[in-house]
Amino acid sequence: MNDNLLFEMDEEKSSNIVIYSTDIGGLNSFILDLKSEGYEVYIESCKHCMENIQKCIIETLNEKCPSVVIIDNDFDNTGISFFKMIKNEGTIENIPVIFLGFKDINTKLEILRLGAIDYLEKPYNITELSNKTKNLMDIGKKFINSRIFDTLTRVYSRKYGEAYSKRVFKASNLEKTPYTVLALDIDNMSMINKVFGKERGDLFLKEFSNILKQNLDMREFIYRYSGEKFIFVLPGKNTVEALRFSEKMQYEVAKLSDQYNIKISFTAGIASYNGITEDEKKIVSYALQSIDEGKKDGKSRTYIHLSSIEDDAKKNILILDEDEILLTILKTRYIHKGYEVFTTNNFDSAMSVMSDKNIDLIITDFSIPGIGCAELIKSSHNINKSLKIIVLSSQKNENCIEIALNAGADDYITKPFSPVELDLRIQKLFR
Repeated sequence: MNDNLLFEMDEEKSSNIVIYSTDIGGLNSFILDLKSEGYEVYIESCKHCMENIQKCIIETLNEKCPSVVIIDNDFDNTGISFFKMIKNEGTIENIPVIFLGFKDINTKLEILRLGAIDYLEKPYNITELSNKTKNLMDIGKKFINSRIFDTLTRVYSRKYGEAYSKRVFKASNLEKTPYTVLALDIDNMSMINKVFGKERGDLFLKEFSNILKQNLDMREFIYRYSGEKFIFVLPGKNTVEALRFSEKMQYEVAKLSDQYNIKISFTAGIASYNGITEDEKKIVSYALQSIDEGKKDGKSRTYIHLSSIEDDAKKNILILDEDEILLTILKTRYIHKGYEVFTTNNFDSAMSVMSDKNIDLIITDFSIPGIGCAELIKSSHNINKSLKIIVLSSQKNENCIEIALNAGADDYITKPFSPVELDLRIQKLFR
């Protein structure tokens, strides 16, 4: 553990307060008093569509990491619903909460049982509320700033992880080494909680995070970003290595599927420092964006942010395959990435294109009618000795792979394949 980092975190003067109320006007004098003394106050006041506001409020709590949360209940018991929601989310369960509610002993006892530090009955005394809040600020601030590990999963907390990331990012820049972030979001967490209950769901999260921790190298670390999201910081790993790491993790966590009788997987996003990204937080946001965009295509996959894939509009690609659907898909994909793309389904046409155009890369199937793979590769190199060649084939036996690579192919990928993997193989060849 880095003692210097702990010292820096202790020195931070976190003075954030989050207030939830559907009648914020009644708290105006209290809020003005706090702001006059330099406290940062964040207000959440919407009571409509609790499901939609949940993400917004949880994000505020995780991002601002308040020292105190104040919840003002109303006649519809919206405050109680909100309190239960943030307790179930888990990442901020140890932040002190002051609850404002009506005179009802049963409600008061329930709220205190749920973990509120205090319950002030309406009409409450503003001065009493103000003094109690400020006292708790000092306690909460010291606790939050010294909280290194997430209480449940025992990976780093978000606050500590973000502070540590800042230092590691600076060090990577100075050393001119890769800096990559892998963000992952558990796919079926809500189903696990629904089927097995919250207690078993918490046990799953512990087992899940133990698997994550066991696969880290010495310089790598992980922190819990929010309830179901985790951030891996992978200094020294490039995008390709992060993709391989993600695939390995997917395989490891899938072993929990039999135990829970539910498919266990995650959707992941990768972003790497590309020389222009301004800070480590932007890289994390890119990785998280990749998860959101990727889930539109399906779960249980890893997606890479476009900023991490170097496109080169000057490169010309020729794709040779009898599968017209595959040709159309790949042509569309790489045109959008800025390449000049040519396609054909036969050898003679391919030779004609290569003679007429300055082709930088050919992607070809292993089996082309009328000619063997080795002859195709040698004929292509006779036209352009610097030509890069990727064999993209359903032939998986070692003999076919050996034939292609011995003939001069630069890479061999078996079908079915990941388009992202092909992106990265192309990127690697063009470096």
